[in-house]
Amino acid sequence: MTMVFAAKRLHDIDVKVGNSTRRMRMCGHVSGDTGLGGRMAVFCPTPTVGRYVQIQIVKGASNYMSPAEVVVWGERERERGTFRS
Repeated sequence: MTMVFAAKRLHDIDVKVGNSTRRMRMCGHVSGDTGLGGRMAVFCPTPTVGRYVQIQIVKGASNYMSPAEVVVWGERERERGTFRS
């Protein structure tokens, strides 16, 4: 998963993946900030299965983000209709 954000709004994030918004599992954590026009890449452990992705700032006073782009890669699981990384 690659995320592109403006300025320093993206910092100290957790990325979770799940088949339900109520049952999310931790995929990865990134500390620090991206800087102006920066990118962050998070690689989930294999196999990670889920339909939903949650990106959440977990530290600091600034807790808003302005994503320009979020890209998620995976393979479709035929029997479940979900994606796997």
